[in-house]
Amino acid sequence: MSPIEPDGVACLPRAGPAHSPRRTVRVRLTRRRACIAAVTLLATLAACGGDLPGPTLQVVDFHRFARFTAQDDHIVYYRNDERPEATIGVFSVNLATGTERLLVEAFIAGLDVHPVQELVIFSARGAGETFPSLWTIRLDGTGLRRITQDGNGHYWPAWSADGSRLAWEVRPPGLPDLETELTLRIGTWQDTIVTDARGIAPARQSAWRPDGTALVVERRRSGDQLPRVIVLIDTTGAVLDTLGFGSGPIWRPDGSEVAYLANPEPDRGCLGVCFVSASGGSPQALSTEFQTFPGSWSRDGQHYAFARVMRTYTTESGGTSLIVGESRLWMRTLATGADRQVTF
Repeated sequence: MSPIEPDGVACLPRAGPAHSPRRTVRVRLTRRRACIAAVTLLATLAACGGDLPGPTLQVVDFHRFARFTAQDDHIVYYRNDERPEATIGVFSVNLATGTERLLVEAFIAGLDVHPVQELVIFSARGAGETFPSLWTIRLDGTGLRRITQDGNGHYWPAWSADGSRLAWEVRPPGLPDLETELTLRIGTWQDTIVTDARGIAPARQSAWRPDGTALVVERRRSGDQLPRVIVLIDTTGAVLDTLGFGSGPIWRPDGSEVAYLANPEPDRGCLGVCFVSASGGSPQALSTEFQTFPGSWSRDGQHYAFARVMRTYTTESGGTSLIVGESRLWMRTLATGADRQVTF
């Protein structure tokens, strides 16, 4: 059964074990980000030479935003499956057993896992809200809590490596797509609240450098719609360097390199997940054999989790041509280069 009800209201459940009854908190959410993700996935596939005939509707079944927990024993991720019977929300998967748990049903715009506390933070639109707020939930699926609620849109949360600070994107009402009005906000994380929050720069997705002195951010070049650039800024918002062209940057735990989703042009031929040295240079692709989307490194730096596009195909439904793209999570052991499928 779809988590979206006819009036557009969804349920954020306090999840227990799989298939168990759940108490719910009613939250109104948006499909806008899911649609953007669908278009991005299919556009990237087309740019990579995929055989994609022009459909009248696009449907995506993807797993993404993979984040390791503090002990590297679980991965938390977002599953968006547009099929009517599917569940859309934040899940965790046990890497030893493969057991998956639904934490919360929601359309989200980014998530992160606290490096010390057993908390997940994500962006979703609550009941009565025009724009999304930030929420937290514990890794056992309890303790759902709203963190921000001020009339602005709050997206793409990212904790610092020690968990003491939080960065996220803020959009004012009425200007959802005007890049110059976006603000990267940073604040101090104290137990379950953010204090001393301040805006530092116009930017979208971000990730803290492990030493906490700088961030990599996604931003649009002046006057350009695309491509987005990955830039390094300090905590005042001053630009220190440009590392690549793309989106979704994240640091390796030792601070030596950044992974991101590269734009096909003009990023020097690197497609999908690319790695670039923190000191600059040419990016290197995670794979040249299959399409990938970024996730994260394990806390010990020995593994990298990513989304791999498993297949694309066309189908017909009521005379409508559909393009269906599916991605699943994989994990690479960096020492050997061996890949292992994590979600199915």
